[in-house]
Amino acid sequence: MKRFILLFAFLIAGAAYSNEIPSKVSSVTVYSDRALVTRISDLALNVGTKSCTFTKLPASLIESSVRIKGAGTALVRIGDVDVRNVHLSTVQDPRVVELKNKIQKLVDEDQGLEDQLAVLKSREEFLKSIKLVAPTEISQQLYRGKINISTLRLTLEFIGKETEKIKTVTRSIKKRREEIERQMDAIEKELLELTPKKALEKKQVTVELEVIKAGNYHLELSYILRDASWLPVYEIRAYPEEETLELAYFGEVKQKSGENWQGVNLVLSTARPALGAVAPKLSPWYLNTIPSRKMARPVEKQSRNMMAQIDLETMEIPPPSQVLTTGLSVNFAITGLKNILSGEGSKKILITRERLPAKFSYVAVPKLSPHVYLNAQVENSTEYLFLSGKTNIFIGTDFVGKSHIGNIPPRDSLKVSLGVDEGIKVERKLVQKFKEKTGLFSKKEKVSYIYRIELQNFKSRPIEINVYDQIPVSQNKEIEIKDVAISPQFSSKQENGILRWQFVMQPKEKKKITLGFTVQYPRGRVPTGIF
Repeated sequence: MKRFILLFAFLIAGAAYSNEIPSKVSSVTVYSDRALVTRISDLALNVGTKSCTFTKLPASLIESSVRIKGAGTALVRIGDVDVRNVHLSTVQDPRVVELKNKIQKLVDEDQGLEDQLAVLKSREEFLKSIKLVAPTEISQQLYRGKINISTLRLTLEFIGKETEKIKTVTRSIKKRREEIERQMDAIEKELLELTPKKALEKKQVTVELEVIKAGNYHLELSYILRDASWLPVYEIRAYPEEETLELAYFGEVKQKSGENWQGVNLVLSTARPALGAVAPKLSPWYLNTIPSRKMARPVEKQSRNMMAQIDLETMEIPPPSQVLTTGLSVNFAITGLKNILSGEGSKKILITRERLPAKFSYVAVPKLSPHVYLNAQVENSTEYLFLSGKTNIFIGTDFVGKSHIGNIPPRDSLKVSLGVDEGIKVERKLVQKFKEKTGLFSKKEKVSYIYRIELQNFKSRPIEINVYDQIPVSQNKEIEIKDVAISPQFSSKQENGILRWQFVMQPKEKKKITLGFTVQYPRGRVPTGIF
């Protein structure tokens, strides 16, 4: 009975594929959590009715998203469209087959190594047995004068060398088996990534065509599938000497649909089709004096059905557009044909690379850090919306670190922290700290501080730098901040006591900032925050 069922399933699958037409993926629009795929097939049609089947489509294909259209010299009416599941007996992806063959070769090699270890172990046991018997046997033969010393030495050397050789080969084999195990683990992980959840399940779409006039016909099938996504990532390279910043904008695309996209026109879109194109509508909110569960259940069920209907009705997405920006979303049409293979991991696709003029400045907070930090500010003068994403930051070819940028629309500014620049030195020193009483009978004490900040520009060009420091702020009327002396005058001061100096430093120029103040407080009551 089981064999009959399998044979029947095989015949059904064979019948389903009897009208198969060749097709290829021509374009893909990738969204944040899915993709719109367009397949094309060129047909020579005669007058009559023809059934055409697109086969081996991904199992994650959303049936309600399937759309068919066509054009050509033939006059054709498109009839019924049928979508159904097809179950395969084996995974047909050649990359999966290749990886499985690699695993089998590693398994065979490992088995051969295990057999070699068994042989070596038996040889080692034999040598051990000789070593156990040899002392008694040799001593008897020496006593009888039947063996000489040189023969004995050669025998012992042979046993020692053979034992060492066996141990060396054994170690080598065990090391290779460990390497085989690591390779198999890596391949199995790759297989897990490569193989979609429903690897043995596919979908097929059959369309009925009524050909009124013979000719050539271009048939186009589009559908949405899950297991595909993209994220924006960036590389920012700063060139302070040239006062420019290069921003490389990438889309990190990955898909695990079980379908390979080879030589396709690729569009990366910020639209979110999963949310639908139509805002949901409120249902009436009725109240009753005695609500019953029997009355409440149909309302809840009706609400669910309504939402499901909205999702299905708004699932259709417009075809990929060559326009980079629209009123509600942004589409990035990638130049050239691209290959995105199922399960290959993330693939970086260049969206654009822009060299923009930038304003570089330096920031020093010597109280907290002995370093000077380089910042850049650049205007997004491109037509691209830079989406929020991760970025790797470089100064020239030197990697500085990782960061994150927010959404930067055209004409907006982007501020980038570029890390420490060793070409400018800063140092903060406590020059003086003096504690005293204000008089013989006074009940006050005070502590005076003088700090000095020293800066030096070792670069061959002028730089703009902002230096930050502070004076304490009293939050108690018994504590007074007196005798504040600051040189040179600060550029700005905040209410919380934070000071900012802004300088333009010439090449090799040195600058000093002196900051002094006195803290006065009741004797015996040392204020918190004194340092």
